[in-house]
Amino acid sequence: MSKMCSKCKVERSLNEFGRHRRRKDGLNGECKCCVNKRSRERYKTNGEYYKAKREEFKEKNPDYFKQYRLVKKNDNV
Repeated sequence: MSKMCSKCKVERSLNEFGRHRRRKDGLNGECKCCVNKRSRERYKTNGEYYKAKREEFKEKNPDYFKQYRLVKKNDNV
């Protein structure tokens, strides 16, 4: 089966669309490629905002990042 991307208007296979619970077919309207492209553009134009948000989150949740580092360290061993 396939589906038409609402952004690029290209017919793609269903596995090239992300999940979206509220939609009738259960899939996002835009393909993953278009979603990724839009996200990259948004980050380029608002990069400082996203960096500040990440730093703010890191300050408020130090235990989260400590746990993350421990898990990553143990995965590498």
